[in-house]
Amino acid sequence: MINFIKNKAFEKTHKIEIDEKILDPKNIKQFFNESKCHQTIKTYGNQRTKKLQGELYNKEKEIRDMEGKLQKKYEDKDQLINRIIALSHEINSEDRGSLTKELEKAKIDIENVKEEIEKFKSDLEEKQILLKDIQKKLYKVMAEISYTRFLHERQKLSKVQKNIRGLRKKLDGMRTEKEGIEEKLNDLYHMLHGVMGHQQMEQMDLTFLKDFSEEEEEVKDNG
Repeated sequence: MINFIKNKAFEKTHKIEIDEKILDPKNIKQFFNESKCHQTIKTYGNQRTKKLQGELYNKEKEIRDMEGKLQKKYEDKDQLINRIIALSHEINSEDRGSLTKELEKAKIDIENVKEEIEKFKSDLEEKQILLKDIQKKLYKVMAEISYTRFLHERQKLSKVQKNIRGLRKKLDGMRTEKEGIEEKLNDLYHMLHGVMGHQQMEQMDLTFLKDFSEEEEEVKDNG
Protein backbone atom coordinates (compact mmCIF):
# COMPACT_ATOMS: atom_id res chain seq x y z
CA MET A 1 0.00 0.00 0.00
CA ILE A 2 1.33 3.47 -0.93
CA ASN A 3 -0.02 6.75 0.49
CA PHE A 4 0.82 10.27 -0.69
CA ILE A 5 1.66 13.22 1.56
CA LYS A 6 2.57 16.81 0.63
CA ASN A 7 6.19 17.82 0.95
CA LYS A 8 8.04 21.05 0.12
CA ALA A 9 10.97 19.21 -1.44
CA PHE A 10 8.87 17.13 -3.83
CA GLU A 11 5.43 17.53 -5.28
CA LYS A 12 4.54 14.16 -3.75
CA THR A 13 6.34 12.07 -1.17
CA HIS A 14 5.44 8.41 -1.23
CA LYS A 15 4.76 6.96 2.21
CA ILE A 16 5.15 3.22 1.90
CA GLU A 17 3.16 0.96 4.17
CA ILE A 18 4.83 -2.45 4.01
CA ASP A 19 2.86 -5.50 5.05
CA GLU A 20 5.17 -7.12 7.60
CA LYS A 21 3.77 -10.53 6.73
CA ILE A 22 5.51 -10.44 3.35
CA LEU A 23 8.90 -9.46 4.80
CA ASP A 24 11.27 -12.39 4.52
CA PRO A 25 13.70 -12.51 7.49
CA LYS A 26 16.36 -13.95 5.17
CA ASN A 27 16.07 -10.95 2.87
CA ILE A 28 16.31 -8.55 5.81
CA LYS A 29 19.38 -10.33 7.14
CA GLN A 30 20.99 -10.34 3.69
CA PHE A 31 20.17 -6.64 3.28
CA PHE A 32 22.08 -5.72 6.44
CA ASN A 33 24.97 -8.04 5.59
CA GLU A 34 25.65 -6.25 2.30
CA SER A 35 28.17 -3.40 2.39
CA LYS A 36 26.09 -1.33 -0.03
CA CYS A 37 23.29 -1.29 2.54
CA HIS A 38 25.38 0.75 4.99
CA GLN A 39 26.52 3.03 2.17
CA THR A 40 22.89 3.55 1.15
CA ILE A 41 21.94 4.42 4.73
CA LYS A 42 24.91 6.80 4.96
CA THR A 43 24.08 8.48 1.64
CA TYR A 44 20.28 8.71 1.83
CA GLY A 45 19.55 8.29 5.54
CA ASN A 46 17.95 10.83 7.85
CA GLN A 47 17.68 11.43 11.60
CA ARG A 48 15.35 8.49 12.02
CA THR A 49 17.66 6.04 10.27
CA LYS A 50 20.61 7.43 12.26
CA LYS A 51 18.73 6.76 15.50
CA LEU A 52 17.71 3.25 14.41
CA GLN A 53 21.20 2.49 13.18
CA GLY A 54 22.58 3.51 16.59
CA GLU A 55 20.08 1.21 18.27
CA LEU A 56 21.06 -1.55 15.87
CA TYR A 57 24.78 -1.25 16.64
CA ASN A 58 24.13 -1.17 20.39
CA LYS A 59 21.92 -4.24 20.23
CA GLU A 60 24.45 -6.11 18.11
CA LYS A 61 27.14 -5.30 20.69
CA GLU A 62 24.89 -6.51 23.53
CA ILE A 63 24.31 -9.77 21.65
CA ARG A 64 28.03 -10.28 21.02
CA ASP A 65 28.76 -9.65 24.70
CA MET A 66 26.00 -12.03 25.74
CA GLU A 67 27.23 -14.72 23.35
CA GLY A 68 30.71 -14.35 24.86
CA LYS A 69 29.35 -14.75 28.38
CA LEU A 70 27.25 -17.74 27.31
CA GLN A 71 30.28 -19.39 25.73
CA LYS A 72 32.21 -18.85 28.98
CA LYS A 73 29.42 -20.51 30.97
CA TYR A 74 29.45 -23.52 28.64
CA GLU A 75 33.19 -23.80 29.24
CA ASP A 76 32.61 -23.59 33.03
CA LYS A 77 29.98 -26.31 32.70
CA ASP A 78 32.37 -28.58 30.79
CA GLN A 79 35.07 -28.05 33.41
CA LEU A 80 32.65 -28.91 36.23
CA ILE A 81 31.47 -32.04 34.41
CA ASN A 82 35.06 -33.18 34.06
CA ARG A 83 35.66 -32.31 37.72
CA ILE A 84 32.64 -34.30 38.85
CA ILE A 85 33.69 -37.31 36.77
CA ALA A 86 37.21 -37.16 38.20
CA LEU A 87 36.00 -36.81 41.81
CA SER A 88 33.49 -39.63 41.40
CA HIS A 89 36.22 -41.86 40.01
CA GLU A 90 38.56 -41.06 42.91
CA ILE A 91 35.82 -41.65 45.50
CA ASN A 92 34.64 -44.94 43.98
CA SER A 93 37.97 -46.44 42.97
CA GLU A 94 40.30 -45.10 45.61
CA ASP A 95 37.82 -44.94 48.49
CA ARG A 96 38.52 -41.29 49.18
CA GLY A 97 35.41 -40.30 51.10
CA SER A 98 37.01 -37.02 52.07
CA LEU A 99 36.24 -35.80 48.56
CA THR A 100 32.49 -36.24 48.99
CA LYS A 101 31.91 -32.65 50.14
CA GLU A 102 33.94 -31.36 47.20
CA LEU A 103 31.87 -33.52 44.87
CA GLU A 104 28.61 -32.19 46.33
CA LYS A 105 29.86 -28.63 45.95
CA ALA A 106 30.76 -29.31 42.29
CA LYS A 107 27.25 -30.66 41.70
CA ILE A 108 25.71 -27.55 43.26
CA ASP A 109 28.03 -25.36 41.18
CA ILE A 110 27.07 -27.09 37.95
CA GLU A 111 23.36 -26.66 38.72
CA ASN A 112 23.98 -22.96 39.28
CA VAL A 113 25.88 -22.75 35.99
CA LYS A 114 23.02 -24.54 34.20
CA GLU A 115 20.57 -21.99 35.59
CA GLU A 116 22.83 -19.15 34.47
CA ILE A 117 23.10 -20.71 31.02
CA GLU A 118 19.32 -20.90 30.71
CA LYS A 119 19.02 -17.29 31.85
CA PHE A 120 21.66 -16.15 29.36
CA LYS A 121 19.94 -18.12 26.59
CA SER A 122 16.61 -16.52 27.46
CA ASP A 123 18.15 -13.03 27.58
CA LEU A 124 19.98 -13.69 24.30
CA GLU A 125 16.77 -14.81 22.61
CA GLU A 126 15.00 -11.64 23.78
CA LYS A 127 17.84 -9.47 22.48
CA GLN A 128 17.79 -11.28 19.12
CA ILE A 129 14.04 -10.65 18.85
CA LEU A 130 14.62 -6.95 19.63
CA LEU A 131 17.43 -6.88 17.05
CA LYS A 132 15.16 -8.30 14.38
CA ASP A 133 12.52 -5.73 15.29
CA ILE A 134 15.05 -2.89 14.91
CA GLN A 135 16.26 -4.36 11.60
CA LYS A 136 12.68 -4.58 10.35
CA LYS A 137 11.98 -0.95 11.29
CA LEU A 138 15.19 0.25 9.63
CA TYR A 139 14.48 -1.93 6.60
CA LYS A 140 11.04 -0.32 6.20
CA VAL A 141 12.39 3.21 6.66
CA MET A 142 15.12 2.61 4.09
CA ALA A 143 12.54 1.22 1.68
CA GLU A 144 10.56 4.44 2.06
CA ILE A 145 13.64 6.64 1.64
CA SER A 146 15.00 4.65 -1.30
CA TYR A 147 11.68 4.63 -3.14
CA THR A 148 11.11 8.33 -2.50
CA ARG A 149 14.61 9.03 -3.78
CA PHE A 150 13.97 6.78 -6.78
CA LEU A 151 10.85 8.78 -7.67
CA HIS A 152 12.74 12.05 -7.21
CA GLU A 153 15.49 10.91 -9.58
CA ARG A 154 12.82 9.74 -12.04
CA GLN A 155 11.30 13.21 -11.83
CA LYS A 156 14.69 14.81 -12.54
CA LEU A 157 15.24 12.42 -15.46
CA SER A 158 11.82 13.32 -16.88
CA LYS A 159 12.70 17.03 -16.77
CA VAL A 160 16.07 16.41 -18.45
CA GLN A 161 14.42 14.32 -21.17
CA LYS A 162 11.82 17.06 -21.69
CA ASN A 163 14.60 19.64 -22.09
CA ILE A 164 16.41 17.36 -24.54
CA ARG A 165 13.21 16.98 -26.60
CA GLY A 166 12.81 20.76 -26.60
CA LEU A 167 16.40 21.28 -27.73
CA ARG A 168 16.01 18.66 -30.45
CA LYS A 169 12.84 20.34 -31.69
CA LYS A 170 14.58 23.71 -31.67
CA LEU A 171 17.59 22.22 -33.44
CA ASP A 172 15.35 20.64 -36.08
CA GLY A 173 13.74 24.04 -36.65
CA MET A 174 17.13 25.73 -36.93
CA ARG A 175 18.32 23.02 -39.31
CA THR A 176 15.27 23.59 -41.53
CA GLU A 177 15.87 27.34 -41.38
CA LYS A 178 19.54 26.80 -42.27
CA GLU A 179 18.64 24.66 -45.28
CA GLY A 180 16.16 27.32 -46.47
CA ILE A 181 18.75 30.07 -46.15
CA GLU A 182 21.38 28.01 -47.97
CA GLU A 183 18.92 27.36 -50.80
CA LYS A 184 18.21 31.09 -51.16
CA LEU A 185 21.93 31.89 -51.08
CA ASN A 186 22.60 29.38 -53.87
CA ASP A 187 19.79 30.80 -56.01
CA LEU A 188 20.98 34.38 -55.51
CA TYR A 189 24.63 33.49 -56.14
CA HIS A 190 23.85 31.67 -59.40
CA MET A 191 21.71 34.55 -60.55
CA LEU A 192 24.46 37.08 -59.75
CA HIS A 193 27.09 34.88 -61.38
CA GLY A 194 24.97 34.76 -64.55
CA VAL A 195 24.38 38.51 -64.58
CA MET A 196 27.85 39.76 -63.61
CA GLY A 197 30.13 37.06 -64.92
CA HIS A 198 32.76 34.89 -63.34
CA GLN A 199 35.62 37.41 -63.12
CA GLN A 200 33.53 40.20 -61.59
CA MET A 201 32.02 37.80 -59.04
CA GLU A 202 35.42 36.63 -57.87
CA GLN A 203 36.49 40.24 -57.33
CA MET A 204 33.34 41.02 -55.35
CA ASP A 205 33.71 37.85 -53.28
CA LEU A 206 37.21 38.85 -52.29
CA THR A 207 35.98 42.29 -51.31
CA PHE A 208 32.68 41.57 -49.55
CA LEU A 209 32.79 37.93 -48.36
CA LYS A 210 36.11 38.08 -46.52
CA ASP A 211 34.52 38.90 -43.14
CA PHE A 212 31.83 36.20 -43.57
CA SER A 213 34.46 33.59 -44.37
CA GLU A 214 36.42 34.47 -41.25
CA GLU A 215 33.27 34.19 -39.11
CA GLU A 216 32.43 30.80 -40.61
CA GLU A 217 35.95 29.51 -39.90
CA GLU A 218 35.67 30.73 -36.30
CA VAL A 219 32.35 28.91 -35.87
CA LYS A 220 33.88 25.70 -37.22
CA ASP A 221 36.84 26.00 -34.85
CA ASN A 222 34.58 26.56 -31.83
CA GLY A 223 32.32 23.69 -32.88
